[in-house]
Amino acid sequence: MTAVRGNFTYVGVSDVFVLDPNVTYSTQPIEVEDGAENAKINLTNIDDSSYCFVTQPFTEISSQLVSGNCSVTLERTSRAIQGTWNALLGLPGRVAEFKVQRQVAVKVPEKLDVGYIHDTQTNKLHVYCNLQHTQRNITFCRFQHNTEDTGYNVLDGLSDGQYSYFGRGFLLKECGITIERPTTEHYGTWKCSVGVQEMEKDKVVNGTPMQALVTVPAPQRFRRADEPQEPRSFFAQKDKPVTLSCSSHVSLSYCWFQAPDGQQYTPVPKLEAGQEGSEQTYWYAGNGLTMGDCGITFANSTEEFAGTWTCHMGASQEVGLEHTNTLQVRLSEALAADVKKIEATVGDVATVYCRTADGNKPLDYCRFVSPAGVGLHVDASVTADRAILGKYYFTPKRSLDYGDCSLNIVSFSDEDAGVWTCAAVVADDSVESKDTIEVIRSSNSGRKVSRAGIAGMSIGAALLVFVIAGYTWKRQGLPWRNTSSSRIVIMSELQQSGRTSASSSSTVSWTDGRSDNRNGQLARD
Repeated sequence: MTAVRGNFTYVGVSDVFVLDPNVTYSTQPIEVEDGAENAKINLTNIDDSSYCFVTQPFTEISSQLVSGNCSVTLERTSRAIQGTWNALLGLPGRVAEFKVQRQVAVKVPEKLDVGYIHDTQTNKLHVYCNLQHTQRNITFCRFQHNTEDTGYNVLDGLSDGQYSYFGRGFLLKECGITIERPTTEHYGTWKCSVGVQEMEKDKVVNGTPMQALVTVPAPQRFRRADEPQEPRSFFAQKDKPVTLSCSSHVSLSYCWFQAPDGQQYTPVPKLEAGQEGSEQTYWYAGNGLTMGDCGITFANSTEEFAGTWTCHMGASQEVGLEHTNTLQVRLSEALAADVKKIEATVGDVATVYCRTADGNKPLDYCRFVSPAGVGLHVDASVTADRAILGKYYFTPKRSLDYGDCSLNIVSFSDEDAGVWTCAAVVADDSVESKDTIEVIRSSNSGRKVSRAGIAGMSIGAALLVFVIAGYTWKRQGLPWRNTSSSRIVIMSELQQSGRTSASSSSTVSWTDGRSDNRNGQLARD
């Protein structure tokens, strides 16, 4: 290209390249990890684009203009980004934009697929806990019933006659147990544990075992009616942390709590110190939702915490009504009465019990004050055979080291009824904490007379009547000849004293219109 102006000539040279009309790019699906942070998604392998106009599926941001190479960085990935992504590229030498479509897939995190199979034909119960969506290998497979203290280590090809491995092998990430001839004890909740390992820099590393709960409902013939559960008691100290918890016999997808004032709280993971938003007011507490544990810790408790809470749990393997537990929260000091009001039966053993409010903490000492003002200092050395005043001793199988301040009262009597006070200094505290327990005499106090005893006394009373009647007949002759106008009236009274002693008295009278002499004669006899 030459330009002439006056005596000057200008020459310019331009290189022209003919582009391949068929621009190519990778069409393989793009895989990203679920929950990945600052994830970069490269939609094309075309390096010389001037810009890229990106449209994501299922997003409020319909489009995004990116300069240069067609890549997008996401703050956090989730299953909401999977689907077909559209991109319009501005390429050199082309007026029309180049259209690109890419499939984005989100990798589901590894999980345990749990369940059971009841084979009625062979009378076998199979419970399984298979590992899915993972490259890690299984190292062991363990099952334990929630009513047993020990578990079962199941391996392919190993059986003891009743328990054996169920599945296609560890290589296929399957863990299961077969139970021959199951009985009622084999139904209910099983906890499965799966050991895992993976390669890290040419080295095999064992990971944290994965666990889950498997609930196997019993057949109709084995089912029992559910017993109502008493509300669990929790103690909250004002302006101090408090943890509330509940549990289910199934693995959970979520849980939440409702406070007495109607406020709802869904526990979230606790953030590390220094993280954005680490000044949390509450967070999750427990061994994990997969283990059926739901718990929430509040950084500070207030007076509004006192009252009835409800815990709601959503099972991961079922839909429908949520599992619920009732929690009773009471404001207290560091030491609190386990139950504020108890009933005791005269003659029986009564127990007044206080414990540390915020978990198990050692006590420096434990003391009680009786309703009569008598002070008692007790610990584990005060046993039943060394009882104070022959009737007060420390409750067995409890310990000051675990925060227990507990007293047994032998042969409970009226003088033991009233308000008791427990007091102690909790470890690391300088101020004594105390609480009160009201002990009331049960309305059923006193030994109950058994049916056999009542029958025996009734028979004895009847025999006594016949003895008296026979003696009178012998002395005076038969006094009831006129049966139409005479009858025998037998009255028996059973009286119970405070010590439950029984006595009986019988009165015999004849009524025939001439009772004036005969009753008197019988009384004299």
